[in-house]
Amino acid sequence: MRAIAHDLESVTTASHGGLWLGPERWAEMAREFPGFRPYAGAPWLEEDCDVTLAVLLWPELFEGLAVWEAVRSCHGNFGADVRAYVAGKAWLLAGSPRALAVAGKAEDWARESALKWMQYGGHTSGDKWVAVWRRVGDWAERVTVTRDIPEVMLATDAELDGLGV
Repeated sequence: MRAIAHDLESVTTASHGGLWLGPERWAEMAREFPGFRPYAGAPWLEEDCDVTLAVLLWPELFEGLAVWEAVRSCHGNFGADVRAYVAGKAWLLAGSPRALAVAGKAEDWARESALKWMQYGGHTSGDKWVAVWRRVGDWAERVTVTRDIPEVMLATDAELDGLGV
């Protein structure tokens, strides 16, 4: 476990991970998202979806990219089984000052990063890695082929040009 802040720790296993919330943070989560039940059970937030709510509540503890992705995920097309996104969308749409500030931080980051490429996915092809990148501002797509998985999640045009095999 790696401490992120008081009562908030990151947990990684060989196959998965997430966040552990201490009593104070869990109480705040319950107040902001009443009725939300995390997949792994309280006080654990699973890394794929549930973590989104921690990013929304404590955006100062996360990178701008994570805040933008959290807001974007909550406004995306998802099934009702993705409880964190349902709870997050309702919280954002309720428009509390706290939610508006988080949405503003996400918008600011997107504006500042509009020309950057975000690693969106990838797969192996023989002994190479094929990475799919999306430009933040217009969602244009670009593909790179490298020997290894790129270690960066965001890159400029010049940085992507330098990644090729």
